[in-house]
Amino acid sequence: DILFIAMRVGTLFLWFCFLVFSAALDVQFHSGEYSMYKPLTAGDTTVKFPARDEQIEEECELIQYQHVGRHGARYPFGATVQKFILMEDRIRSIVHLPGIPEFLSSWDSSLFTKNPTYGDLSSVGAQELYNLATRLKAQNPKLARLFEWQRNKGNLEPANTWNSISYRFQSSQYIHTSRSASAFAYGLLEGQGTIGEVTNASTGCYYEPIYVESSGEVTKRLTAYNEIQTSCPIIQKLGKKADHSTRAKDELLGPIGERLTIEWGVGDIWNITGPVVAVMMDICAFEVSIANDYSKFCSLFDDSDMLLYERSKDITNFYRESYGFPAAYESSALLLQEIYYVMNKRMKDPSDFQAAMIRFGHHQTVGSLLSLLKIFKDEEILVSDVMYDINEKFPWKSSRFTPFMGHVGFYLYDCGEVHKTKFRHYIKLMVNEMDVSLPQLPIYCPYADFWNVFRDHLDDSLEKICSRYYSFLGVPEIPPNTVNEEENKSYMEGYVIVIFLIGVSLGITFRSLAHCFPKPKLKRSVL
Repeated sequence: DILFIAMRVGTLFLWFCFLVFSAALDVQFHSGEYSMYKPLTAGDTTVKFPARDEQIEEECELIQYQHVGRHGARYPFGATVQKFILMEDRIRSIVHLPGIPEFLSSWDSSLFTKNPTYGDLSSVGAQELYNLATRLKAQNPKLARLFEWQRNKGNLEPANTWNSISYRFQSSQYIHTSRSASAFAYGLLEGQGTIGEVTNASTGCYYEPIYVESSGEVTKRLTAYNEIQTSCPIIQKLGKKADHSTRAKDELLGPIGERLTIEWGVGDIWNITGPVVAVMMDICAFEVSIANDYSKFCSLFDDSDMLLYERSKDITNFYRESYGFPAAYESSALLLQEIYYVMNKRMKDPSDFQAAMIRFGHHQTVGSLLSLLKIFKDEEILVSDVMYDINEKFPWKSSRFTPFMGHVGFYLYDCGEVHKTKFRHYIKLMVNEMDVSLPQLPIYCPYADFWNVFRDHLDDSLEKICSRYYSFLGVPEIPPNTVNEEENKSYMEGYVIVIFLIGVSLGITFRSLAHCFPKPKLKRSVL
């Protein structure tokens, strides 16, 4: 009996341990936009999507794939690195105190600064992009066939000619986005190339080098969320007012800072605030994504702390790139217009074999596009009611929607002129490997119905968006590209008038005083 009871107790203990550790939160998937990628599931969103029509998937031909993705896991750069360096300096001033965690005595920021190019794609990020490309092909054989370019080359001669127009790759003008496109292409085209060693007779050569277009015009489309603010003063002003970042850090992370201040005994010299905690948690996120290291800054926080950090990220991004700031996602109209143009050209001109358009940008690129498409928009949740209540679901999840490598896929299907389906062309959307749909529409959406939803955006521009906000707010509009010129012109006119008046008054003064001084005798110059 004693042995039986002991076995039962042991079993229960092991089961308890399993539940505890299996339920433990993994930081790498809960760090907002610094999260590692994981395919979406239905449980990740408060919005439910309909089932897909298997008939279209099975019987219709996939004729084009367009990909809008975020770069893979990268090193930090710019202001983020500077914050990490300042954190190192601050820590060095307190490591002698008895309450400081032991790892801080030897911690430094070299993990983030030793890389000669700040922000470059990490080796983990490159590998995961390659894995994603191969996984997408494995999940969808039709997509795999679409990238068999030697089979799809049509009438191109000679037989080994690669056509960079049929398979286009674009990125914003950053190293990590351009290299992300290259890593993704490696997975898409592996075994389909003209260089490298022959793997076997069926697949041919190993790899095909690609051209990644990274121009100013491409960057403008992929970073329109920034462009609209720099070019339109009223939207820039609205963006600053809408930003909830500071408040989110103060309210959600401030108590964590107070706890650390007491635990470390540094209250007399350092008040650890919410924004400081946010930097520590950012360091934690990058230590995990780059080095898979949970033993340093991540060890300072428990699961509840990290959930607060994740919520602060969600709130910040909701009001910077998503539904909380319409001007930012409306600017994605530029990107949507190009998606439409490329898709429409392929549909109306079958001889124009535009098989794929692959684009790599940033988390704001994906987030603003998702918002323009109205995907994951939960009309039933009032954001202001749940914003700071960690027990309530927040409708925007940066960790799940826009992590490293997050993406939106546009699949264009052709069902032929005579088919059981009602329409010939359909569009399917996938977000992070999950089928999604536009609100009130099916997964496989008839081509005309899909684009009819966005008819107003297809003729939009940053200038029109800017003008709408001036008109809506009743503010006199100054053309965005002439704001500085107008200000400089008014300043210069005032400056000239002042100088003129000063000159006149000085002239009168000197003239009236001239008789008080004797005239100097001039000497003849000798040449």
